[in-house]
Amino acid sequence: MMKRQIAVIGQYAYIPLTQGYVATIDACDVHLVDQWDWTAYVRPSTVHAFRKTTRDGIKVNVWMHRVILGTPAGFDTDHVDGDGLNNTRANLRVATRSQNNRNQRITGRNTSGRKGVSWHKKDKRWRACIHVNNRYVHLGHFVEFDDACAAYAKASTEMHGDFGRVM
Repeated sequence: MMKRQIAVIGQYAYIPLTQGYVATIDACDVHLVDQWDWTAYVRPSTVHAFRKTTRDGIKVNVWMHRVILGTPAGFDTDHVDGDGLNNTRANLRVATRSQNNRNQRITGRNTSGRKGVSWHKKDKRWRACIHVNNRYVHLGHFVEFDDACAAYAKASTEMHGDFGRVM
């Protein structure tokens, strides 16, 4: 079986994955990934690139973003823009699990389209809350949707810093 070919265009390299997906890395990092074919790991919210290997007789996944960044054990690799296929160094950062979770996109269960904002049927108002230090912090009820969104955005900036995401 022939190995899939990496395309280097300017400062970026494009790594073909299974299922028609392509991961992007910096051209200077090709030597870190070019000896293997990589697979697409498709999840509802994003796609990541990985390969399988065996360590001590156990099959394990090797994630491209961790290889590129050299992420130490016990830490996560966060994709700043939320795109799991954008593995350029400018888009990757070492994060704790908590920091990485703060930067997650909204889930499929979200009905408002905005993170931290939901409709409260009983009060007939928009409710804003944020998850911090393993607990939910209630930010208030609002008549206007935009006011609830603004409350979450402000709290996210204050409590989550650079890892905050509003959508």
